[in-house]
Amino acid sequence: MTSAPPYLTNEQIVELISMPEAVDALERAFAEEAQGSAGSMERTRVLWDGGGRLQALGGYLDGAGFAAAKCWTVAGGKGHPIVALFSSRDGSLQALMDATELGRLRTGAASGLATKLLASPDASTLALIGTGRQAPTQAEAVAAVRKLERIFAVGRDPERTATFAGMLSERMGIPVEASTSVEAATRHADIVTAITNAEEPVVTAGDLQPGTHVNGAGAILPRMQELDAGVFAQAEIVVVDSPEQAAREAGDIQQALETSAVERDQLIPLSQAVADGPRGAGDGITVFKSVGVGLEDVALATLAWQTSQSR
Repeated sequence: MTSAPPYLTNEQIVELISMPEAVDALERAFAEEAQGSAGSMERTRVLWDGGGRLQALGGYLDGAGFAAAKCWTVAGGKGHPIVALFSSRDGSLQALMDATELGRLRTGAASGLATKLLASPDASTLALIGTGRQAPTQAEAVAAVRKLERIFAVGRDPERTATFAGMLSERMGIPVEASTSVEAATRHADIVTAITNAEEPVVTAGDLQPGTHVNGAGAILPRMQELDAGVFAQAEIVVVDSPEQAAREAGDIQQALETSAVERDQLIPLSQAVADGPRGAGDGITVFKSVGVGLEDVALATLAWQTSQSR
């Protein structure tokens, strides 16, 4: 009888992977994708009455010798994602792992990687739109690639936003100010990150200063929008982790395409942006729209497993 595979918990994942390591792992993975030796299995879903759904996505890293699939069921508003990590050499199951914290790390790290490539090198102020569970790792990812001096946080509930700002400031050792509006948060920001479940845009072109880099990391379903089409129309560069998946899943990308604010061939894959390297300083708006791809999960699952084996 075959023994059960090792299982890494959320608590172990947090101990095994730092945010700078996560950003570096994604950069290596997307560089491999640019070279044709890594890729993603696009997300697939099945839905049933009452709002339930089963979802799966995955990817492979041929150089590292691993492939992984993440799956989870959402029912009653709750879900528990897991990742199965396999050897791409012989197909053997290497490990299973909780993917809640892994997901927060990889979603944040994707924004961090895009910020590293697209934001001004001397950017030092972040406007963080959204105060939910994914927001802290978004801030930590930006801080991993830029020396942040101040964060302006804004959410729907002023009391909750103030509490969140205090928590994040203590957690990161950076002054975090609770802002009263998106406009107030973005007025002096070099980098703007939206991580919301908004169904109407919360960031417009008028909110952005020249040279701002924008991460849109929260709206990942067709019914969701957090970036107005004008943001994409004004952008000098629009990068997405997957053009195909972004066009199929992200409501704000769909709206931008439908209104010709951006053309399909203007959506630059993150793998290409990695291959091209940092763009340097400029006065143009840059945008990264993230929907989350399987390559990101396999990259961090591989890192977590290799780190656990080396300790």
